[in-house]
Amino acid sequence: HGWATYIDSETNPATIDITTTDTKLLLDGTSGINTYIPLEIRGIQELWENDKIKAVSIGDSYAVRINVTVTAKGGGANVIYFNFDIGGGITPSLSIGETSVSILKTAPFTATAMIHLYSLDTFIANGCQVFMHTDTGTATISARNVYIERSGNSN
Repeated sequence: HGWATYIDSETNPATIDITTTDTKLLLDGTSGINTYIPLEIRGIQELWENDKIKAVSIGDSYAVRINVTVTAKGGGANVIYFNFDIGGGITPSLSIGETSVSILKTAPFTATAMIHLYSLDTFIANGCQVFMHTDTGTATISARNVYIERSGNSN
């Protein structure tokens, strides 16, 4: 068991423009709290590395929460979809889950996506990238953070 939260420094990129085409969630210069990551990886690995969720072992389950600040939207955008992909490519190819967040409020506001995931061989090998797209139009996000909790394992 264990958890960590990763907060983007908002420098490179400061904002991310999301359209109807999948865009990868990026966190640069991450800070946050990693004092409570699982003992097996403490000091060796993080739960978020190289813009991917990194599993500890096969059979793990993870609760993931992503917060993004929507700073602008246009073209009638109402929803941001979050796709959790273990294919390892630059575009989604092997989704293990998707969730969506309504963005009907007036910007700026925080949108929160939550999902539960499990890890098997491909997750361990490739990590899990998070891709985002809108239902229509565009949305711009700035502040973003990812909370990952290893909520169980097969051992």
